[in-house]
Amino acid sequence: MPSPTTILVTGASGGIGAAIAEHLAAPGVRVALFARRKDQLDEVARKVGQRGAEALVLVGDVADFESVEAAYAGLVAKWGSSIDFAYLNAGAGGVFPLSKFKADRVRRIFEVNILGLVNWLHFLLPPMLEARRGTIVGTSSMAAQRGGPNSGAYSASKAAVTNLLESIRLEARHSGVTVCTVEPGFVRTDMTAVNKFPMPFIMDPADAAKVICRAAQRGKSMIRFPWPLQAGMAVMRWMPNWMYDRVTGTMLGQDSE
Repeated sequence: MPSPTTILVTGASGGIGAAIAEHLAAPGVRVALFARRKDQLDEVARKVGQRGAEALVLVGDVADFESVEAAYAGLVAKWGSSIDFAYLNAGAGGVFPLSKFKADRVRRIFEVNILGLVNWLHFLLPPMLEARRGTIVGTSSMAAQRGGPNSGAYSASKAAVTNLLESIRLEARHSGVTVCTVEPGFVRTDMTAVNKFPMPFIMDPADAAKVICRAAQRGKSMIRFPWPLQAGMAVMRWMPNWMYDRVTGTMLGQDSE
């Protein structure tokens, strides 16, 4: 019999992470679910099990190295260190104006979005490189492409995610390990529910999960969607500052709280 496909999903208690876990669940698949909220993880695990997959609930905080270490040890004890796909999806949002700019708010966003990724990579990369196989799928954001008003911490943290994953992809390109960066637009989740600004082309998590999983399984290095929003971002990425300032100026002064 072929070995089961083993998948890790962080940020699996809701939103895109839960949708990825449910989308990939099938007989012959093992799905490790990592997040802070056990009650919601248990519900995702139940749905994963209904689809014939084996689920493993791992409770912890990606920003806490010891928490990740304990979760990884539990995963290895249960299924071994051979992970086929790691969907590193956990993330923290943050939309606030300069008048509410505080170091602790910015620090938490970076701890979750970038250090949370780093903590899991610390444990995942060595066995994947040794085995010369495995796929890392890291969730960044289209917000990584340019800074936006009221979202400097989030945009900067996601830019760090995109650049880190690209660097790892370049180093790993002959190792057998595949690295895929995901830059979605707006997805209907708890994180975006607090936004008070228009979110064009917003998608449901299930639809986003289908796009992500399909592209990751095809070995794509970058996934940006939906395409109409990405087309707009491509134009904005090359705008001179004076033009970009004018286009985004209408967003200034908006407060999410």
